[in-house]
Amino acid sequence: MRSLGLDIGTTSISLAVIDEHNRVIDTSSFAHHAAIPSAHPWENIQDAGILLSLALDAVEKACRKHQITSIGITGQQHGIAYLNKEGRVISPLYTWQDRRALEPVEETDYISAILETTGYAIHAGYGLATHYYNVRNGLVPDSAVSLGTIPDLAAMRLAGMKTPVMEASNAHSCGLYDLAANDFDRQAIARCGIETAMIPELCIDKTLGFYHGIPVAAAIGDNQASYIGATCESENAVLINIGTGSQVTLHTEHIKNYANFEVRPYPLGGYLLTGASLSGGRTWAMTERFFHQAVFELTGIDTPVYDGLNILLDHTEDNGDYPFVTTSFDGTRSDPHKRGSIENIAVNNFTPGQFALGIL
Repeated sequence: MRSLGLDIGTTSISLAVIDEHNRVIDTSSFAHHAAIPSAHPWENIQDAGILLSLALDAVEKACRKHQITSIGITGQQHGIAYLNKEGRVISPLYTWQDRRALEPVEETDYISAILETTGYAIHAGYGLATHYYNVRNGLVPDSAVSLGTIPDLAAMRLAGMKTPVMEASNAHSCGLYDLAANDFDRQAIARCGIETAMIPELCIDKTLGFYHGIPVAAAIGDNQASYIGATCESENAVLINIGTGSQVTLHTEHIKNYANFEVRPYPLGGYLLTGASLSGGRTWAMTERFFHQAVFELTGIDTPVYDGLNILLDHTEDNGDYPFVTTSFDGTRSDPHKRGSIENIAVNNFTPGQFALGIL
């Protein structure tokens, strides 16, 4: 028995094959380059068609190579794309990094308007905050009949369906979700002027359908998937994950408000407490971009400098006296307008190596 895991991430698509003893048989990962340039600084979109095509092709190749007996799917949470009645994607993927819901409207912004209308606090980049903006601004495609996260759409396609259904972890990541009822608060959604018919139903059976006779499980959120995989299902573990963003996650049996933590559904029972930062590996990518631009403007040489940064760090002494960097360059979940800062700059530590060390 061999299980295939698919992860459609913010920057890459990854696969892993494990056997019945949880031994890793095969892995692969590649950048998808699906980002779509935008004229709007608040917009962050990707080509959903490219994402699905690459992901499904990778699954097909893995199934040919191995005798796969089940398929599990995860990927970037929060973002959404629209589908028509044939189940075709008819929009870009509006990712979790999209900030349109922070744009001003009627002397407030869209997430504040949602809070005032429904009582639900929702973050920019969450699917229904993005959808609310699109509804208010006439940006929902005319032929759209449903929406879903990109892992939901991959699961739908693999299972031979035309309409997505959601497991609780992905549904919650879209916002306006009632944890106690374990479903979208469809009355609150309607109060926002959103057609509830477009909102997916939650799955009843964890198996959505079959791909070449192989059971396909409903997609789950990447935060939940990483906790399951990294902690071996232990309920007494803290997971620190650094991807494009970053999270600190632990398990709880109770729905309770905790400062700086979000309570999320957990597929194996109970809930996860997650403190999520908007900057993780993205911060290091920003650092590389800064040095890349500096090298180009000073020398005319246009080349990535990740390898050079690694060499620089290898030759930089970590004596604890480096610049102290607060890396909230793109705000925080609770304060999207917050910005980063650099402190403790001194004559002896104002060097490229010490600056890079402070960033890390």
